[in-house]
Amino acid sequence: MIQRAVLCIGALIALVVVGVSPAQNSVSVRDSVRVVAGAPLTVVDVAKVEGPEAASIGSIELAPDAALLLGDTRWQTVTIDEVRASIDEHAERGSWGLIRFQGKACSVGLTGPRRASVVAKAEPKPEDELPPGARVRDWVVARLARTLGVSRDDIRVTFREGDQAVLRRPVLGRPVTIVPLGASRTVPVRVRMYEPSGAIREDVVRGEIEVRRRVLRASRRIGRGSALTLADMTEETAWVAADVSSPEPIDAEGGIARRGIEAGSVIRVADIERPILIKRGELARVHCVSGSLVLECEARALTDGRLGETIEFEPTLGRQSRRPGGARFAATVRGSGRAVVEVASRGSGGKE
Repeated sequence: MIQRAVLCIGALIALVVVGVSPAQNSVSVRDSVRVVAGAPLTVVDVAKVEGPEAASIGSIELAPDAALLLGDTRWQTVTIDEVRASIDEHAERGSWGLIRFQGKACSVGLTGPRRASVVAKAEPKPEDELPPGARVRDWVVARLARTLGVSRDDIRVTFREGDQAVLRRPVLGRPVTIVPLGASRTVPVRVRMYEPSGAIREDVVRGEIEVRRRVLRASRRIGRGSALTLADMTEETAWVAADVSSPEPIDAEGGIARRGIEAGSVIRVADIERPILIKRGELARVHCVSGSLVLECEARALTDGRLGETIEFEPTLGRQSRRPGGARFAATVRGSGRAVVEVASRGSGGKE
């Protein structure tokens, strides 16, 4: 048994050394081709096919008409992945054996008149006359606007020059899926278009995003550690990067600058933090409110607390407070050295 395994491994090594591939058929994508409008675009048009099943593999259609593939563009790219996907959809791989794929992509152009009759059916209008929403670009921008929660008029996207051919591609009723692959200033977006022939065209485009938002802008230089006042900021509408988020004035007022903020700069949420109103270990007055009844007690904070945060306290009187973890309770910070506990009263629908 071991001897047979050694012989098999030796045979495989010999195949690699002499450069013999076990693949029975090979598909090598060409760099560029020109095809005639009105005829189907097949594998053999964009690739060199060799092997015992070359004829059947090469006859597989990538598109019913090359003109439909190109639309209004002069050239279109067919990738090795698209060729492989078409072969997988039409072939029974078990009867063909292994297929070796080579190359990356083929640029396809048309010969003869630019406007064949079939193109007129697919492209009823010139590019500048197509209605809104007819191009891949419109779909991508609309999807990014929904993701960011802004209207179509409040978003601007600048795409790479190399993505323009994909973005100009007409949808024309084809199913299309748009999936953002991140959430930052520059976002990659995966575009999948499902052709009538059954082929799936997949591309990734990248866009630098700006959105129009209400922002706070520093009216003067704010030093690190300084408390912000309303006089330190002005509110306006501006185009900012998608990852820029500015706080509301009510949230920014009284905040502490985490870094120096130059005059005229947009104040970001990350630039400020709320001041600590109750420090860890500090005594605070805790108000227990239940309907019209209010009780006050003195308690020690177990953590730092900012406005609106709920932190743990322990009372300073009683035997329970002397036991570790005993009689601890939570209260919400409402001011400097002050916290509130609200207890549902019987008349408010709470539990008795």
